[in-house]
Amino acid sequence: MSNPYNPSPYPVGMLVYAQVSDLTTVSATTGIQWMSTAPANAAALIRRASDLVDEATEQDTYYTYPLPTGQAEPSSAPCGRAAGMPVLPYQAQAFNDAVCQQVVEWSTGGVDPDAGLVGQPQVIGQQSVPGGAVTYIADQTQQWQRDSVECLCRASLRILRMAGLALNRPYTL
Repeated sequence: MSNPYNPSPYPVGMLVYAQVSDLTTVSATTGIQWMSTAPANAAALIRRASDLVDEATEQDTYYTYPLPTGQAEPSSAPCGRAAGMPVLPYQAQAFNDAVCQQVVEWSTGGVDPDAGLVGQPQVIGQQSVPGGAVTYIADQTQQWQRDSVECLCRASLRILRMAGLALNRPYTL
């Protein structure tokens, strides 16, 4: 059911730092094309990845839109100019890239974060043929699945940290 007041596929007020087209087009800023084709659930993956980026940067200090009256607009806004989006182009690009990197990680690993831990596929540890037994890896798989669903991947975190973000310490004066 569509909402005429919010044509976006995302909840009202939610900050989303990338669009599906960001995954498949070559970035003018970085020269990166994240994927040749976007997965069918790309919008959902972007939404969840944006949530994780929000969580990773919640204690960071950075300028956001709207700009104070009279302040010059930057020439580019990789995440857009909606209220709450990062203003500095290199930080906005880091938010965008971190989301895209997370979507690549999930897509490549076959992870659906909206399915939660229960909905992730089991990993086969041993298999014998014909019609023999199948052994699943439980302990390692459960921790990997928990991390992949609930945490930002290391590559995305590194992208944010290179831009001075996601340092996970409170700003004090």
